[in-house]
Amino acid sequence: MKRTVLALMLIAISAIAIPVSAQRGRKPVNWKDLPEPFATPSSRNNPTVVAKPEGASLAAPETFEELAHVCRVAGGGPGLVRWLGHLKQQIGITGTLSSHGVKPGQIPQLVEIAVKDICHQTNPRPVTAADFERLFAEAM
Repeated sequence: MKRTVLALMLIAISAIAIPVSAQRGRKPVNWKDLPEPFATPSSRNNPTVVAKPEGASLAAPETFEELAHVCRVAGGGPGLVRWLGHLKQQIGITGTLSSHGVKPGQIPQLVEIAVKDICHQTNPRPVTAADFERLFAEAM
């Protein structure tokens, strides 16, 4: 499960960090400056899932060692974990969910939102509601 958590974090962090670092001269976006979740109607507009083209396949790294190689991070899997920790600090992702005010009773709502989100539907490895529940519980 820790591998899944770190892989999901890598995907999320790279989606945030790469565009921000590419915007030279612009003020970086800080998650603390964003509006509350679902404060705008557009936050509920998920994209539509389209059918996978015939013959298309995904080639996802199977191990942290392979993922570290793909990401060009020295030190293999352990190096990737250290790099993720450093990147989290750089962009201000700190603490646990509970340290940011999330209560255990909110996990079912988080799971519901995560299941409806399109991101996991294109993941090379299937993710279930139970996986999300375990992930959020471990992040508390």
